[in-house]
Amino acid sequence: MEQAEAMPLAAEIGRRLMDGGAEAVVLAGSVVRGEASAESDIDLYAFGPRASYTLWRHSARLISITWRSPEAEREAFLTPSKAGAVIPAWRSAHILFDPRGVAADLQHAATEWTWDVIGRPRLDQYVAGEITGLAEEVHKLVGSLRSGRRWTAAVQRSILALQLAPVLSVHLRLLYETENRLWDLVAEEMGAEWRQAQDDAFAAALEPACRAALRLYAMAAQNVAHTLESQQREVVSYAASLSA
Repeated sequence: MEQAEAMPLAAEIGRRLMDGGAEAVVLAGSVVRGEASAESDIDLYAFGPRASYTLWRHSARLISITWRSPEAEREAFLTPSKAGAVIPAWRSAHILFDPRGVAADLQHAATEWTWDVIGRPRLDQYVAGEITGLAEEVHKLVGSLRSGRRWTAAVQRSILALQLAPVLSVHLRLLYETENRLWDLVAEEMGAEWRQAQDDAFAAALEPACRAALRLYAMAAQNVAHTLESQQREVVSYAASLSA
Protein backbone atom coordinates (compact mmCIF):
# COMPACT_ATOMS: atom_id res chain seq x y z
CA MET A 1 0.00 0.00 0.00
CA GLU A 2 1.54 3.29 -1.06
CA GLN A 3 1.52 6.02 1.57
CA ALA A 4 0.16 8.46 -0.99
CA GLU A 5 -2.80 6.13 -1.51
CA ALA A 6 -3.48 5.49 2.17
CA MET A 7 -3.30 9.03 3.50
CA PRO A 8 -6.38 10.42 1.67
CA LEU A 9 -8.40 7.38 2.73
CA ALA A 10 -7.28 7.84 6.35
CA ALA A 11 -8.26 11.51 6.21
CA GLU A 12 -11.67 10.65 4.77
CA ILE A 13 -12.41 8.17 7.55
CA GLY A 14 -10.95 10.54 10.12
CA ARG A 15 -13.46 13.22 9.13
CA ARG A 16 -16.27 10.72 9.70
CA LEU A 17 -14.89 9.92 13.13
CA MET A 18 -14.77 13.61 14.00
CA ASP A 19 -18.38 13.95 12.86
CA GLY A 20 -19.12 10.98 15.13
CA GLY A 21 -17.87 12.80 18.23
CA ALA A 22 -14.12 12.30 18.28
CA GLU A 23 -12.00 15.04 19.89
CA ALA A 24 -8.98 14.09 17.76
CA VAL A 25 -7.99 11.48 15.18
CA VAL A 26 -4.47 10.13 14.76
CA LEU A 27 -2.93 7.85 12.15
CA ALA A 28 -0.22 5.45 13.34
CA GLY A 29 1.42 2.18 12.33
CA SER A 30 3.05 0.95 9.15
CA VAL A 31 1.47 3.54 6.86
CA VAL A 32 3.09 6.38 8.81
CA ARG A 33 6.42 4.55 8.94
CA GLY A 34 6.34 3.97 5.18
CA GLU A 35 6.44 0.19 5.69
CA ALA A 36 2.91 -0.74 4.66
CA SER A 37 2.32 -3.66 2.32
CA ALA A 38 -0.77 -4.55 0.31
CA GLU A 39 -2.11 -6.46 3.36
CA SER A 40 -1.31 -3.81 5.97
CA ASP A 41 -4.20 -2.20 7.78
CA ILE A 42 -4.71 1.53 8.24
CA ASP A 43 -4.45 2.17 12.00
CA LEU A 44 -6.64 5.04 13.16
CA TYR A 45 -7.03 6.20 16.76
CA ALA A 46 -10.02 8.30 17.73
CA PHE A 47 -10.08 10.07 21.08
CA GLY A 48 -13.32 10.53 22.93
CA PRO A 49 -15.40 9.33 25.88
CA ARG A 50 -15.74 5.69 24.85
CA ALA A 51 -13.42 2.71 24.35
CA SER A 52 -13.81 0.26 21.47
CA TYR A 53 -11.93 -1.51 18.70
CA THR A 54 -13.26 -2.43 15.28
CA LEU A 55 -11.93 -3.84 12.04
CA TRP A 56 -13.67 -3.30 8.72
CA ARG A 57 -12.90 -3.10 5.02
CA HIS A 58 -13.21 0.07 2.99
CA SER A 59 -12.05 0.65 -0.59
CA ALA A 60 -10.37 -2.78 -0.55
CA ARG A 61 -8.35 -1.85 2.56
CA LEU A 62 -8.46 -3.23 6.10
CA ILE A 63 -9.23 -0.40 8.50
CA SER A 64 -8.43 -0.61 12.22
CA ILE A 65 -10.21 1.93 14.42
CA THR A 66 -9.47 2.23 18.13
CA TRP A 67 -11.44 4.61 20.36
CA ARG A 68 -9.73 5.70 23.56
CA SER A 69 -10.06 8.51 26.07
CA PRO A 70 -7.11 10.89 26.48
CA GLU A 71 -7.01 9.90 30.16
CA ALA A 72 -6.66 6.20 29.32
CA GLU A 73 -3.87 7.03 26.88
CA ARG A 74 -1.94 8.96 29.52
CA GLU A 75 -2.38 6.02 31.86
CA ALA A 76 -0.78 3.79 29.21
CA PHE A 77 2.32 6.01 29.41
CA LEU A 78 2.60 4.88 33.05
CA THR A 79 1.83 1.19 32.49
CA PRO A 80 4.91 -1.07 32.16
CA SER A 81 3.23 -3.56 29.83
CA LYS A 82 2.03 -0.84 27.41
CA ALA A 83 4.58 1.97 27.40
CA GLY A 84 7.19 0.20 25.28
CA ALA A 85 4.85 0.13 22.29
CA VAL A 86 2.70 3.20 22.97
CA ILE A 87 5.52 5.74 23.33
CA PRO A 88 7.27 5.17 19.97
CA ALA A 89 3.89 4.93 18.24
CA TRP A 90 3.01 8.39 19.50
CA ARG A 91 6.38 9.82 18.59
CA SER A 92 5.93 8.89 14.94
CA ALA A 93 2.14 9.29 14.74
CA HIS A 94 0.55 11.60 12.19
CA ILE A 95 -2.14 13.83 13.68
CA LEU A 96 -5.04 14.11 11.23
CA PHE A 97 -7.54 16.20 13.22
CA ASP A 98 -6.93 17.89 16.56
CA PRO A 99 -8.91 21.12 16.98
CA ARG A 100 -8.40 21.28 20.77
CA GLY A 101 -4.78 20.13 20.87
CA VAL A 102 -5.58 16.88 22.67
CA ALA A 103 -3.38 14.73 20.43
CA ALA A 104 -0.61 17.35 20.28
CA ASP A 105 -0.38 17.32 24.10
CA LEU A 106 -0.11 13.52 24.11
CA GLN A 107 2.53 13.53 21.38
CA HIS A 108 4.56 16.12 23.27
CA ALA A 109 4.34 14.02 26.45
CA ALA A 110 5.54 10.97 24.49
CA THR A 111 8.47 12.94 23.08
CA GLU A 112 9.56 13.96 26.58
CA TRP A 113 8.90 10.52 28.11
CA THR A 114 11.61 8.29 29.62
CA TRP A 115 11.38 5.06 31.61
CA ASP A 116 11.97 7.18 34.72
CA VAL A 117 8.38 8.38 34.36
CA ILE A 118 7.31 4.92 35.53
CA GLY A 119 10.29 4.39 37.81
CA ARG A 120 12.49 1.41 38.51
CA PRO A 121 10.56 0.05 41.53
CA ARG A 122 7.33 -0.26 39.55
CA LEU A 123 9.10 -1.66 36.49
CA ASP A 124 10.95 -4.27 38.55
CA GLN A 125 7.75 -5.19 40.39
CA TYR A 126 6.00 -5.78 37.07
CA VAL A 127 8.81 -7.92 35.67
CA ALA A 128 9.12 -9.98 38.85
CA GLY A 129 5.37 -10.57 38.97
CA GLU A 130 5.17 -11.68 35.35
CA ILE A 131 8.14 -14.06 35.54
CA THR A 132 6.75 -15.53 38.74
CA GLY A 133 3.35 -16.00 37.11
CA LEU A 134 4.89 -17.78 34.11
CA ALA A 135 6.37 -20.36 36.49
CA GLU A 136 2.94 -22.01 36.44
CA GLU A 137 3.24 -22.47 32.67
CA VAL A 138 6.59 -24.18 33.20
CA HIS A 139 4.97 -26.66 35.60
CA LYS A 140 2.16 -27.31 33.11
CA LEU A 141 4.60 -27.80 30.24
CA VAL A 142 6.82 -30.22 32.14
CA GLY A 143 3.79 -32.14 33.39
CA SER A 144 2.36 -32.33 29.87
CA LEU A 145 5.62 -33.65 28.45
CA ARG A 146 5.88 -36.30 31.15
CA SER A 147 2.31 -37.50 30.61
CA GLY A 148 2.42 -37.35 26.80
CA ARG A 149 -0.25 -34.63 26.42
CA ARG A 150 1.21 -33.26 23.21
CA TRP A 151 -1.38 -30.63 22.36
CA THR A 152 -1.31 -29.20 25.87
CA ALA A 153 2.48 -29.19 25.75
CA ALA A 154 2.37 -27.32 22.43
CA VAL A 155 0.05 -24.71 23.93
CA GLN A 156 2.23 -24.20 27.00
CA ARG A 157 5.35 -24.00 24.82
CA SER A 158 3.68 -21.26 22.81
CA ILE A 159 2.64 -19.35 25.92
CA LEU A 160 6.21 -19.24 27.19
CA ALA A 161 7.77 -18.41 23.82
CA LEU A 162 5.25 -15.63 23.18
CA GLN A 163 5.04 -14.05 26.63
CA LEU A 164 8.65 -14.01 27.78
CA ALA A 165 9.82 -11.47 25.18
CA PRO A 166 7.28 -8.74 26.12
CA VAL A 167 8.23 -9.11 29.80
CA LEU A 168 11.94 -8.94 29.03
CA SER A 169 11.38 -5.91 26.83
CA VAL A 170 10.33 -4.04 29.98
CA HIS A 171 13.29 -5.40 31.94
CA LEU A 172 15.63 -4.34 29.12
CA ARG A 173 13.85 -0.98 28.73
CA LEU A 174 13.13 -1.50 25.04
CA LEU A 175 10.88 0.66 22.89
CA TYR A 176 9.38 -1.00 19.82
CA GLU A 177 7.30 0.85 17.29
CA THR A 178 5.82 -2.39 16.01
CA GLU A 179 5.28 -5.69 17.79
CA ASN A 180 6.48 -7.38 14.60
CA ARG A 181 10.04 -6.52 15.69
CA LEU A 182 9.69 -7.26 19.39
CA TRP A 183 11.09 -10.81 19.44
CA ASP A 184 14.01 -9.76 17.23
CA LEU A 185 14.85 -6.82 19.47
CA VAL A 186 14.81 -8.96 22.61
CA ALA A 187 17.02 -11.57 20.90
CA GLU A 188 19.50 -8.86 19.90
CA GLU A 189 19.78 -7.73 23.52
CA MET A 190 19.86 -11.21 25.08
CA GLY A 191 22.45 -12.69 22.74
CA ALA A 192 23.14 -15.79 20.67
CA GLU A 193 22.02 -18.40 23.22
CA TRP A 194 18.64 -16.73 23.61
CA ARG A 195 18.26 -16.30 19.85
CA GLN A 196 18.92 -20.00 19.23
CA ALA A 197 16.50 -21.12 21.95
CA GLN A 198 13.82 -18.74 20.70
CA ASP A 199 14.32 -19.97 17.15
CA ASP A 200 13.97 -23.57 18.32
CA ALA A 201 10.94 -22.77 20.48
CA PHE A 202 9.05 -21.43 17.49
CA ALA A 203 10.38 -23.61 14.68
CA ALA A 204 11.60 -26.99 15.96
CA ALA A 205 9.67 -30.23 16.30
CA LEU A 206 7.44 -30.41 19.34
CA GLU A 207 9.69 -31.91 22.02
CA PRO A 208 12.82 -29.90 21.10
CA ALA A 209 10.64 -26.79 20.86
CA CYS A 210 9.23 -27.43 24.34
CA ARG A 211 12.71 -27.87 25.77
CA ALA A 212 13.82 -24.68 24.05
CA ALA A 213 10.90 -22.77 25.62
CA LEU A 214 11.97 -24.09 29.00
CA ARG A 215 15.52 -22.87 28.33
CA LEU A 216 14.10 -19.45 27.54
CA TYR A 217 12.37 -19.39 30.91
CA ALA A 218 15.53 -20.41 32.74
CA MET A 219 17.54 -17.68 31.00
CA ALA A 220 14.88 -15.07 31.69
CA ALA A 221 14.71 -16.11 35.34
CA GLN A 222 18.45 -15.73 35.71
CA ASN A 223 18.42 -12.35 33.99
CA VAL A 224 15.73 -10.85 36.24
CA ALA A 225 16.69 -12.62 39.48
CA HIS A 226 17.61 -9.37 41.26
CA THR A 227 14.04 -8.08 40.87
CA LEU A 228 12.49 -10.99 42.78
CA GLU A 229 11.33 -10.93 46.37
CA SER A 230 12.07 -13.96 48.54
CA GLN A 231 8.76 -15.76 47.95
CA GLN A 232 8.93 -15.07 44.23
CA ARG A 233 12.53 -16.28 44.14
CA GLU A 234 11.51 -19.60 45.62
CA VAL A 235 8.81 -20.11 42.98
CA VAL A 236 10.98 -19.01 40.07
CA SER A 237 14.06 -20.95 41.19
CA TYR A 238 12.11 -24.20 41.35
CA ALA A 239 10.54 -23.57 37.95
CA ALA A 240 13.98 -22.84 36.52
CA SER A 241 15.25 -26.11 37.98
CA LEU A 242 12.36 -27.91 36.25
CA SER A 243 13.38 -26.19 33.02
CA ALA A 244 16.78 -27.85 33.27
